[in-house]
Amino acid sequence: MIDELTKLRELTETLTGNGYLKDQTEEWEYALDAIPDCVYIINKRFKIKFVNKALATKLGRAKTDLYDKTCYKAIVGNEKDVPPEAWKEYDGIKAHSVLEDVYLENLAGWFNITRSPIYTEANKLLGFICVLQDITEKKKVERELKESRGYFERLISKAPMGVFVYELSGNDLIMTHFNEAAEKILAVSAEGFIGKTIENAFPGLKDKPIIDHYKKTASAGTVYKVEDYPYGYDDIKGLFLVHAFQSAANEVVVFFTKTDG
Repeated sequence: MIDELTKLRELTETLTGNGYLKDQTEEWEYALDAIPDCVYIINKRFKIKFVNKALATKLGRAKTDLYDKTCYKAIVGNEKDVPPEAWKEYDGIKAHSVLEDVYLENLAGWFNITRSPIYTEANKLLGFICVLQDITEKKKVERELKESRGYFERLISKAPMGVFVYELSGNDLIMTHFNEAAEKILAVSAEGFIGKTIENAFPGLKDKPIIDHYKKTASAGTVYKVEDYPYGYDDIKGLFLVHAFQSAANEVVVFFTKTDG
């Protein structure tokens, strides 16, 4: 039986764009060991035929200890030696693909898995080369941002001043959030303002310099404050204290209250 690892050397033509490693197994392995991302190669039966140094180190095991183990047990961490649903997709892969947001128990982290089939010159499928991109830190940051965003929205929902939140999309300010105090101060229902431009929500502000100040705050992080700002359109009339600041990239939060009772 022809050694599968030797046959998989043909992969290097794809990786390097030439065949200078084709008959040099040691140099081929050295090249993959130099890659900082975790790399492993499996055959059609999901058995590991090669792991690079980065992956062996991350797993805390010798490379040879992993050979001929199934990838879903040695890398994913399944207690039962059966493939998870995502791994069954290997059967139908004909070209390069990416499996996103996969939690690997044995690596204690989240990864994107790039998977590429390996064929012989006779177009026979030998197995797959898989590259793991560690996105654990990215997922942590996303979770923290989501939690802080939730805290921020809960905070402004209880604020005694009126609050409108706008996202700068292109050259438009689109309303994304409001609080109960805003509706009470203006004596309107603001639900219909969500998703509208600031000019559509408040026609009395059309072509007013205050909109440019809001856009600058959203994009550049400047702080804008004005006292006794006059507004009068339809049922909304009065003088307002307005304080705007940037809450996220391309986002402005506008706090306001009436100053004329």
